[in-house]
Amino acid sequence: MAEVYDAGRALSAPALAMWTEAAARHLPADAGVVLDLGAGTGRFSSALAARLGAAVVALEPAAGMRARAGAAAGDGVAVVGARAEQLPFDAGTFGGVWASQVLHHVPDLDACAHELRRVLAPVGVVLVRGMLGDMATSWPLAPYFPGAVTIVERRYPRLAELGTRLGAAGLGVRAHERLAQVTAAGPEDLAARTALRADSALALLPDDEFAAGLATLRRDVERGRLSGPAVEVLDLVAFAPL
Repeated sequence: MAEVYDAGRALSAPALAMWTEAAARHLPADAGVVLDLGAGTGRFSSALAARLGAAVVALEPAAGMRARAGAAAGDGVAVVGARAEQLPFDAGTFGGVWASQVLHHVPDLDACAHELRRVLAPVGVVLVRGMLGDMATSWPLAPYFPGAVTIVERRYPRLAELGTRLGAAGLGVRAHERLAQVTAAGPEDLAARTALRADSALALLPDDEFAAGLATLRRDVERGRLSGPAVEVLDLVAFAPL
């Protein structure tokens, strides 16, 4: 997935600015050092460092993703290879944690939650970004890949579960907002991005099921049944020490 991730999941400059502004609203004014948990190819790392005026540690366990993050890292960004359940940092290191669409990849979410609480400063904030509500109304690809919706609903932690499990580690919900982002500029862009299969839910589908959904999407695009930009609605939840 590292080979296609940037092409399939890159955000426009306005969308990236929207999310970094949202991070700035919730993180401490002087966050100091921010952890980009599961940074992938680093699509948020440099933008967060620039907007927040903070050092960013981009933590990514996958070697392929990490190599791309390192190549793209700007000033103030350090790339580290480690897992969320065993963070190689001292207690209280981070004024903020940015966890974007990553917690469903963590095998032991309870261990991760306790590690986040350990490395978070007393006034720090953990920001969890993801699609935590109704996939059918939040994800433009839901009509084409119902099997992916089922995968998400079965495998990915939802908002209530995150609240319970992070709460058990000593992190409570401070704020919650939902933001709409433009994922693709138009129908053709949506189909091209989808074909790359850079979304983990699509990657988990059987090949024939993915091919059938993609063919239907392409037919709808060709026949003019879709118009305008593709918009996703994602949650941003701020957790702080209890």
